[in-house]
Amino acid sequence: MRMPSGASKEIARFDIRRELYEWAQALITALIAFALLYTFAARVIGVDGISMSPTLQNHEKLLISKLFYKPARGDIIMFTKKDAILPGEYNSSKPQPLVKRVIGLPGDVIDIDFTAHKVYVNNQALDEPYINEPTALRDDISFPITVPDGCLFVMGDNRNRSIDSRSTRVGMIDERCVLGRVLLRVYPFGKFGPVR
Repeated sequence: MRMPSGASKEIARFDIRRELYEWAQALITALIAFALLYTFAARVIGVDGISMSPTLQNHEKLLISKLFYKPARGDIIMFTKKDAILPGEYNSSKPQPLVKRVIGLPGDVIDIDFTAHKVYVNNQALDEPYINEPTALRDDISFPITVPDGCLFVMGDNRNRSIDSRSTRVGMIDERCVLGRVLLRVYPFGKFGPVR
């Protein structure tokens, strides 16, 4: 039994609509999943500047994640801070993702002896094999200082070329501004691997 030609056109039109609807649904689901992964799981961000040398170099690409992240001393983190627009090192009027090392957690007392070039956390001198050179750069924050609740004290590994929590231009970092902890260096490919 043959269908009338009008009915077959109607069925074809219905099939196309259903197909388009299914494709749109799949695309929207994929976009939502990507947005959730990008926000909470992992993303790739580039290093801008020399403040973390020798650990990280300018233009390297890093994989970061905030999923189940609780800051710890020694972690290398990426964060944004709207008023931390640093001349020379960061070249945009938009808030840039900054990368630094966590030195102090909420409640920690941070002190820096600029003569002996030592950083102290709760009266304990840090062993810092990762720094480029001894800490000599002073800025406008007076020490000792206590890290407020919900905040982090951060410093660059290139201590004398880093604008960080020693300066009111960056100051203490609100934990809510942390984009994530640095997990891997993904570029250049020859240096692919965990960041220590």
